[in-house]
Amino acid sequence: MNFASSFFLTLIRHSVAGRRQVSILWILPVVIFAGILSGCCILKPGQDPLVVRSEQAMRALYVTTDTFLEWEYKHRAQAAYLKPVADKLRRHVPGVLAVAADALRAYKAGKSPENKATLTAAMGPVNELLAESQAMAVSIKGLQAAIP
Repeated sequence: MNFASSFFLTLIRHSVAGRRQVSILWILPVVIFAGILSGCCILKPGQDPLVVRSEQAMRALYVTTDTFLEWEYKHRAQAAYLKPVADKLRRHVPGVLAVAADALRAYKAGKSPENKATLTAAMGPVNELLAESQAMAVSIKGLQAAIP
């Protein structure tokens, strides 16, 4: 993990844990920026791009989903229409991350073509849920102004 990603994830963890109150309007751009920054980082010599990008996508999915689900839970009465999407993420993200983590461990243990194909296939659902989670996180940015 590069310094910027580490810094932003630490900041988000502290704000989400309630140790420091930070507006969701500030957290969401940081999450999106951290995702873009970590996705555009330069690989160090010897790093496997598939491993690095998989870890980044998995971390981004976890952080973005966690941020969205926390907001949705706190504002469920005012934004009830988001509950179906939130419930879908609650049901699918843990399993998708577990499958991807298992595939990543297998690939790191033995970089065979089969393990590479398995990891690549496991990252498809991660990327799909990440896109959905990021879209929901961006949509609540506009709602924050309307909901006290």
